[in-house]
Parts: sequence; C-alpha cells; structure tokens
Amino acid sequence: MGRGGGPDRARVLVGAGPGGLGGGGGQGVRGGGGAGPGRARGAQPGVLGGRRVVAPRPPRGRGGLPRRAPGPPRPRLPGRGGSRLRPPAPRPAPVPGAARGEHGRPVLRTAEVGGPGNGLGRATAPRGKPGPPQHGRRGGGVGGRGGNCWGSSCRPRPRDARPPPPPRARRTRPVRPTPRAVGAQNCPMASSSSASLIPPARWTAHYEAGKDFRPLGDEERALLRRVAGAVGAGRALDVCCGTGELAAFLHGELGYETEAVDFAEGAVARARQRCGDAVAVRVCDVERERAGESGGYALVTVRRAAAFWADRARIVRELGALLREGGALVVLSPVPGRISEPMRHIALDEDELRVLADGFEECERYDVDGLAALVLRRPGGSYSAAEMAREPVAQAMLGAGVVVTDPNGRVLLGRSVQGMWSLPGGKVDAGESVTEAAVRELAEETGLTATATRLLALLHDDSRDLRRVTAAVRATAWHGTPHVTEPHLFTRWEWHERAQLATVGAIFTPSAHVIEVAFPGTLPGLALPHVYPAA
Repeated sequence: MGRGGGPDRARVLVGAGPGGLGGGGGQGVRGGGGAGPGRARGAQPGVLGGRRVVAPRPPRGRGGLPRRAPGPPRPRLPGRGGSRLRPPAPRPAPVPGAARGEHGRPVLRTAEVGGPGNGLGRATAPRGKPGPPQHGRRGGGVGGRGGNCWGSSCRPRPRDARPPPPPRARRTRPVRPTPRAVGAQNCPMASSSSASLIPPARWTAHYEAGKDFRPLGDEERALLRRVAGAVGAGRALDVCCGTGELAAFLHGELGYETEAVDFAEGAVARARQRCGDAVAVRVCDVERERAGESGGYALVTVRRAAAFWADRARIVRELGALLREGGALVVLSPVPGRISEPMRHIALDEDELRVLADGFEECERYDVDGLAALVLRRPGGSYSAAEMAREPVAQAMLGAGVVVTDPNGRVLLGRSVQGMWSLPGGKVDAGESVTEAAVRELAEETGLTATATRLLALLHDDSRDLRRVTAAVRATAWHGTPHVTEPHLFTRWEWHERAQLATVGAIFTPSAHVIEVAFPGTLPGLALPHVYPAA
C-alpha cells in the first residue's frame, strides 16, 4: 500500500504519445501495440520508442482476484515528517474563564478527520464553549469525541489541585408538629436530655404557668375501675399527682380515702385547688423519703412519672411495700413506639417495664390509651444468675504451683526440657479448685500424693497478651518418691537447699514468684507481681 492508502502502483513508463504507455498514436503495451489505453493483465513484452519494456504483474487480492487500480496520486500536505496529517491549527489566545491544562494552555479536544484515500487522522482545535475546569463539560469545538483532552501536553489538573466547588444551599422544609409532638411543647422535659435532672422549681414553674399533661383517658378509667373492684375499698395513694386529676378520680368516682404526693410545690397547689379538702395533698420526694405508711394502702398509682426516677427499680419496690394484703400497684407509662422522638426519654421500653415487674410475684400488662399499664401484686419476686449472650473472650490463664519440702526443708524442683527449673504444677481444669488442681498436677508430674494443702496467695502477672494468675499452694503432707512420669516435660526431679536456690540458674517465672511468696527473701531482687494473700 502507498502512503495514500491505495495499492502499489506500476512503474511509471514515460512515453512520447498522448496515450501514456502506448507508442505513437496512443498504442498500448498489449501485444506490442494495442489500440488505446488499457489495463495490463500480465507481464507481456511491448515496444515503447523502439525499446522493449515489461509491465509488472498487478498484485492479486483475496481469492486471486486482481486489486482495484489506484486512483490519481494525492499531493502531500505539509506537516510533521512529511505526513499527510492536516497541520495543527494555531493555538488560540487564552480566553478569560476558559478551562486550562497543567501548562496554562486552553484545553483542547480532538476530533477525527479524513478524506477519500487519505485514512483517518487527528486534528486539534479549541473547545467551542469553555466549560468548568477538569474538562468535564461536553459540546462545542470540533465535532467528535467529547471529554478530556487527548494531547500529552495538555493533561487535566490533578484531583487535589482542583478548586472546591462552591457550597450549595440546602433547602429545608419546615417541620409541622404532629399530634403526638404537640404535647411536648407544654412539657418541661422537651429541652432536657435526662428526666431525673429536672429540679422541682422547674416543675413548679410549669404548673404555675397553667400547663398540664394529657387528661385521664377512658381506657385508663375503665382499667382503674376494674382494679378497684378486685382490691376492694380502703385507702389509695397517688404518687407524683401533678394537678390532682387522678387523685380526684380515685376519691370522687372510686370512693377511696385518697392521698396525693408530689415533690413540686406548684403541682401540690394545683392539686389542692382541684380536689379541695377531700384529698390529702402534701409535698413529698419519693426518691429521698417514704411516701406513706407501710401496709396501709389498697391501691397505689403512678401515672406518667416512673421514667423520671433515676432509681426507679428501688422506688417501685418501696411503693410495693406500702400495699396491704391483696393490694395493687398500678404504673402507667408511655412507651417508645407511641411517643414522639423528642420525648423518648419519658417513656419506658419493654426491658425497663420488666425491671419494675421483677419485684412482684404477680404482674398484669395492659395497653390503655397508648400507655403501658402494669398491675403489680404481691411484692417479693426472685433473682437468678444469668450469663451474657455473647461468647466470652479468653484473656486470662489460671494455674497452680506446688511447693513441696522434704523433712530437711529442701525444695523439690524439676529440670524442664526447656533448660530451666520449675515447681510441680499446671493449669486448672474445668470444675476444679486451685488446690485440687495442685494435688492432681503433683501426682501426674512427680508421682507424689498430697494429703493436705494450703493456699498461700494468688499471683497476677502478664504473659504476652494474657493475664496470668498463679495460685501458690503449699503441700503440708504428702507421701511417695518423686520420679519422672512425663519425660516430654521433665528430665529429672531434685531436692534443693533453700539457700542454694539463688544460684541454680534459670527458674520458670511463676515458680520463682511462688517460691518467693512461700519463703520471702529466698530470691533477692525478684520483683513480685500483684499478690493477693489468702485469708
């Protein structure tokens, strides 16, 4: 192929006549002088100006068919290396605000151009419409591929050098209060994160401003009537009475001799105004003092107040102690699923409700007017030992070291296969005590049987990433002869004078600690770990 993309041409034979390859009169080369110009079909001899010439055989294409004759030669365009690419357009002057590459030049984009018989080439031209930096804007300039510049001399700026985009204003939609959230506007807890930190003065200001809470609902009234019918007549106590609505209901409709207490003077004033002399209303902080007489009440009520107590489990049990035989404690509380998020802290979830119920033998649970109602009877309850649901992570190792002395006071040490001296001992198995583990390890390693032991202390040190706890055990009575029973651990057992222990060489660290605890001063300069002496 030639540079223009066509097939190789035959050699140019300059003739005298207008027929090109033919002789005078336009004769061709076929058979030495054909009529008119024609295509050469083979290397045949011809005559041109009295000379024999041989025309080259044209190249064959796929399938043996002759290739198409080339077109007229195209003139070369001036360019780099004499190529046929179009010359690059002159770089335009910088445009204010136009995108620029790393060399400060206007960003260029590349388009594909070509012509008949010329193949495809690439030409560059400035973008028709400057966009923001980083070549991110398409459109404009020479038609073709959009996007980043292809030229190696005009690369986009690195990402960290790009200027940050201007901040976008966020559109916010005004929040309309929901029916559940409207009640929070009248509650002194609406701007507090902890219910138990609200001082009485703030509640007093709340009530003196004429504010109140949700009125007593029909389902609440029906539940209290049912409970009152079960417990019978007598005295009733309303704890954290607020404006006295529930206390007035207990006295006026259920016929109880009612008392009401609250720690806010503003609430007590409102309750006295509502109930008059029919209800005995007084100031009382149930978190710091007893609310009434033990065993003197048939019914005790707590409405929408238990979540405000920091020690609610204790207070509910103290209120249960005020009940007479067969009496009931009724606790009404919001639950998380039925209250707005800003007021979540005044609600009790299922686990908190269970904490209150654990102090009683009988518990009935109801849902009344969107509140959880607990009817608690027979104070008492029970306890149980429980484990965490997650798997425990091993972080400590428990073992025992045994000090055995002969009648002369010499200490038994074994020579470990690791080249150090060690006391008998080892790890504590499941279900064993440390003294039981000491007796077992002594028999397994030396063949001695201990009949009496004494726990000296617990030693706590660190070994790599584990906390190591070693029990120092003294065998006060034993029988047998020491010998090697585990040759993969020890090579021999020897009796050592206590005065010589400071010169025996390497001693296993827990064994050294146990020896120093049993015989203080035997190993001078040894730093003991945490030591917990046995009583």
